[in-house]
Amino acid sequence: MAVAALFLLSSQSTVLHAATLSTVDQSTAQIEYQPEATIELPDLGASADNVLSPAAEQRLGRAFMSSVRASEIVINDPYLSSYIRQLGHQLASNSDAAGRHFEFFMIDSASINAFAGPYGYIGINSGLILSTQSEGELASVLAHEIAHVSQNHLMRAFDTASQMGLATAAMILAAIILGAAGSPDASIAAIAGAQANMVQQQINFTRSNEKEADHVGMQILSKSQFDPRDMPSFFSRLTKANRIYESGAPEILRTHPVTTNRIADAMGRADQYPYRQHQSKLTYHFVRAALKAKSFRQPEEAVSHFKAVLKDGRYRSQDGVRYGYAIALTRNRNYAEAEELLSALKSKHPNNVGIIIAQADLQHQQQQYDAALAILATGLQQNPDNYPLKFNYTEVLLASGKAEQALAEMASLISWHPTDPPLRKLYSQVAKKAGARITAREQLSEYYYLMGDIEPAIQQLRLALSDEKDIDYYQAARIGARMKALQIELSSQTKR
Repeated sequence: MAVAALFLLSSQSTVLHAATLSTVDQSTAQIEYQPEATIELPDLGASADNVLSPAAEQRLGRAFMSSVRASEIVINDPYLSSYIRQLGHQLASNSDAAGRHFEFFMIDSASINAFAGPYGYIGINSGLILSTQSEGELASVLAHEIAHVSQNHLMRAFDTASQMGLATAAMILAAIILGAAGSPDASIAAIAGAQANMVQQQINFTRSNEKEADHVGMQILSKSQFDPRDMPSFFSRLTKANRIYESGAPEILRTHPVTTNRIADAMGRADQYPYRQHQSKLTYHFVRAALKAKSFRQPEEAVSHFKAVLKDGRYRSQDGVRYGYAIALTRNRNYAEAEELLSALKSKHPNNVGIIIAQADLQHQQQQYDAALAILATGLQQNPDNYPLKFNYTEVLLASGKAEQALAEMASLISWHPTDPPLRKLYSQVAKKAGARITAREQLSEYYYLMGDIEPAIQQLRLALSDEKDIDYYQAARIGARMKALQIELSSQTKR
């Protein structure tokens, strides 16, 4: 069942996780997390002006992402992040939600999970990406989540709740807000009061949403030059694997809405579209291999894995496996072997950004900063507007002690992704090393704000204003206006 906000109370923790489990993964995620309590709330996938204003939805989205970042590990690697953003926006541009705000990101988690939150925040676990066998399967999951947004499933669910009485609807919304704000006890009480009255209607309603999301998602896939058949085939494969995995599990863990009928219905709909043979991009294979390499606790385990895969020939992309092997070798400090592998890949794919970054990282790990900068500079000549290359170039400049040069690079980076917390943090570090103390305070303030911590964000601005030595009139005016805006926002949160 699609759930647009799911608060999991783990047996190991009392932290409430704001997340949305997609139909593909709910049963698997439940098995892996073994939650004591699973509470289903209405979908937070979209907004409508008659219920939430755009500004209110944006605030709710920020609270949602703050909760996600507090409870999950968001992958900040610029190469990996850029891939999922590009794929997501390609699909969203071919949906009914084209023009809305979307932010696609990865979660470092082995569970097979994907979710849609308010204000178009769509997350996907690394475990789900690794479970896909083609870029089309990955696209099918993203298209399904985008469909929840485009079809306003949040507002439909809210209307259903409203029909049961204002008090019930208010309790559900309070549970969402309190959970996102980090008040577990109050959130649990609010949810418990609303849950008994809603559970059966919500189950029926979300099953309807899932079928609609399948149908609309396949339209998005077709318009984006993917084969819609990838969606039901991926669901079917996961369901079959899950039945084997779940053998002997309690009934509650085996019941989920990815039924035989639903898969058959999706396959029937997919057959109405012309067949499209979509070849997975090399970047998909590289990203998948990089995630696999990072999934091992010990680098030598990753080296052994890729070595065995290459020997057995169990792969869909040999170059993808070799790329993952090179990353694993670099992490394990087998630098000579890694360099040999990457050189061979570079001769075959001379302008590939992933290979360029891996080669530069290999030099960076050996503190060969000039060599790393030369590799990245050449890559930027070939790909002048590439965000991951620029980000890595700036990081190496900072590591090599060239902080002022790194500071000059930050303006263009921030213009590309102004709401990216890791980038704001890097900007603050660069400015501090370059002696630009006021800028460092401002950027650290924005980092805290984007992470959902408004009070420390305000404190950084206060410290900047107190620096009478470095601050000028225009900086003081700008910082003062920003601090006032943050204080108003903090006050409105306190009143709620």
